[in-house]
Amino acid sequence: MINFFHKNIAHGPEYVCTCCNQLWHKCSVVKCDANKYKVCSPEVVESCLTGFKSADNAEWICMTCDSNLKKGELPSCSKASKMGFPYRPDVLNLTSLEE
Repeated sequence: MINFFHKNIAHGPEYVCTCCNQLWHKCSVVKCDANKYKVCSPEVVESCLTGFKSADNAEWICMTCDSNLKKGELPSCSKASKMGFPYRPDVLNLTSLEE
């Protein structure tokens, strides 16, 4: 179990969810595919899937946002719900993990 844990977190949280903009480990995201969200209205899908690419030059979505969109719901933490992180001043030289 310890080796499994270390394998899952080896690369750190470098996968950015296209919908909520949060950082995740690879085991917590899936590659984004708009065709999976046929239950949602096209407007919701368009507002949630931003096209932002992060690790492996791919668009990722976290399990929470993915699950909500599959149910036809707007994810509560999505940028489309006006959720987001505060502006980070340039004087703070933070790593992605510190952010």
